[in-house]
Amino acid sequence: HELINSALNTFVFRKVTWIQRLVGDDKTNSHPSFVGAKIQQSFFHNNRLGFLSNDNVSLSQSADFYNFYHTSAKVVTDADPVDLSCSTTRPAALHAVIPTTQGLVLFSRKQQFLMYSGDGVLTPSSTVIRTISNYEMDTEVDPVDMGTRINFISKTPAYTRIFRLITRGQDENSQVLDVGRVVNEWVPATIDTFIASPQNQFLALSSQSDDKVYFYRTYSDGEKDLVQSWFNWQLPGT
Repeated sequence: HELINSALNTFVFRKVTWIQRLVGDDKTNSHPSFVGAKIQQSFFHNNRLGFLSNDNVSLSQSADFYNFYHTSAKVVTDADPVDLSCSTTRPAALHAVIPTTQGLVLFSRKQQFLMYSGDGVLTPSSTVIRTISNYEMDTEVDPVDMGTRINFISKTPAYTRIFRLITRGQDENSQVLDVGRVVNEWVPATIDTFIASPQNQFLALSSQSDDKVYFYRTYSDGEKDLVQSWFNWQLPGT
């Protein structure tokens, strides 16, 4: 279904009209990989609609969001859908994605991937997926975008750890920092909400079972962090 903003303060909720396969068959123009599988997340990137399912990433035709089939069964065009799987020796059920200038950063429980193209334009013939880091993360709380940095959390039975991931281009390994190490074991493992404010450079974590909000803030000169601070705030009336 889709929710359309048709006019000022006016919305229309309706079923999506998906484009049917017009050429080929299950071998020459197969169904997208999310058919018959559980969709974990949807997103938009480079004028395409995308879905995550299992270890697959499916992108629609360029500028044709509801078409996941190739135009021709004989040739592949740059505008055709992109459907790739994360090749890895570990289980890689993708559950989150964040678009960046380098490409799509994909997240599974124990690995992080970058989906990119050498010329920056995702096409069926040029797009690849490679592993950029191997950090365990929580699958119930989505990572957040801090402008040029991505933050995600990892839980132990007793506390929550907070990591920062910085992509450094297609040919460089990403940089991952444990920004919660200065308050090790302070943030509880019950965290279920994680938000970011890029303009104010702070992260906020909370839990429905706790009356405190945990904040992390950085002060930087654009190249490196000058000051990092952690503090919490107790909700009034609790």
